[in-house]
Amino acid sequence: MAGKSGLGRSGRLASKLGLALGLGLFNAVLGVAQPQLNAQTAETQPPSPNTLAAQPFTAPTHPIQFQVFQASKRGADWLFRMHGAKGRFSPGLLVDVQQEIEQDNLIKQAIAAVALARASRTFNEPRLEARALQTILTLMEETAPDPSEPGTRVTRAPSLFLNKLAGASALALAVYELPKPPKDQLDNAEQLVDGLRKLIRADGLFQSDGWAPSAEDMDGPSSYPFMAICALVRSNFSQHESWKLETAQRAYAAYSRKWLEQKQLGSVGWLVRAGVELYGATKDKATADFVLGVCDGLSGLQYDKLDPRRPGYFGGFRNWNNAGQVQEQAPTSTSAAAVEALALGWRLAGETGDANRHSKLQENLERGLQFLATIQYGESNTKHFADWYAPKLLGGVRWGPQDGRLRLEATSHALLAWTIYLEQPIK
Repeated sequence: MAGKSGLGRSGRLASKLGLALGLGLFNAVLGVAQPQLNAQTAETQPPSPNTLAAQPFTAPTHPIQFQVFQASKRGADWLFRMHGAKGRFSPGLLVDVQQEIEQDNLIKQAIAAVALARASRTFNEPRLEARALQTILTLMEETAPDPSEPGTRVTRAPSLFLNKLAGASALALAVYELPKPPKDQLDNAEQLVDGLRKLIRADGLFQSDGWAPSAEDMDGPSSYPFMAICALVRSNFSQHESWKLETAQRAYAAYSRKWLEQKQLGSVGWLVRAGVELYGATKDKATADFVLGVCDGLSGLQYDKLDPRRPGYFGGFRNWNNAGQVQEQAPTSTSAAAVEALALGWRLAGETGDANRHSKLQENLERGLQFLATIQYGESNTKHFADWYAPKLLGGVRWGPQDGRLRLEATSHALLAWTIYLEQPIK
């Protein structure tokens, strides 16, 4: 019964793992050295930037991985079903009134395609790749060659409605995530990344970066620069040009400082992903240390002990307030950003041979993976819906333990966290 996964049995899992980390590690982030521009590594041709490349997937035997496997398959199937005839995903559902959410943009559509493309690679399911490619083709129609910069491509929508830095970056990343990207789409992705060149400033920041606090939006303004950094690194692997890594390193140093000055849970996944991509390309130790320090700090935000009064909070994450202090609040699906960061950091700790940190991050990660599964619609919590409506919910990730809304980005980022975890064999 896929919808009745044991992931919801938080007490048994907590007992098994002996999970009891306190809030003290939160301050570890503040003491981490900033990543610096490494001119020597920026000039070299990097290995694959995707240090988490998936192998052909086989059913896991590790009990927690099997439970996550069930949740991730449901999540991928929900994205597959929510893909419409016009080549776009449903932006989400207001479940209580049975209406579709109206807010939608190219960025969130592209990130959903990233998640589905990664799932297709993880599970070796061509149908998922085909659906992701259909989205890319649809979104690519919303771009055009830039007449002022031959050989580049930009999004058509006015900047008032779509941030051009993030739109181009997210769509390029969707292409790079495909297991077998068509050549014409790779060419389009390269043109989108080349179009970012005119947005580069000497201080490492991007023009029109749209930077603004976005505590609950995982693909919001505080994530935009990190999306661009990821796109630059992935593009450099596809077509090496020294300016791409140089720009990415300068930008990461600048924006990681900005993030530390005003930390946002919603963008922590993109912050860590950009750092992991950079480390994969440069093997820069300072970047790895920074990323792992950020992941250490997330433990101070996690509800790591079962509270009989609030059992649904277990494994979820608090957020920071504007003063950088931990804010007590009910966890939401924005926790997926933290779980995604932990999954990437856990993989990085294993790659760098940090066994103690790898073990600690795995405990935090598995709690977070469990939380995401508990806020997923399954067979057991959709029985009271009409037969025609329940399939629209099954597999989607709710906004929170007590909030039934479905938003596209919640399932997209939960699926990314689940698949990153599944791609690593556990002894």
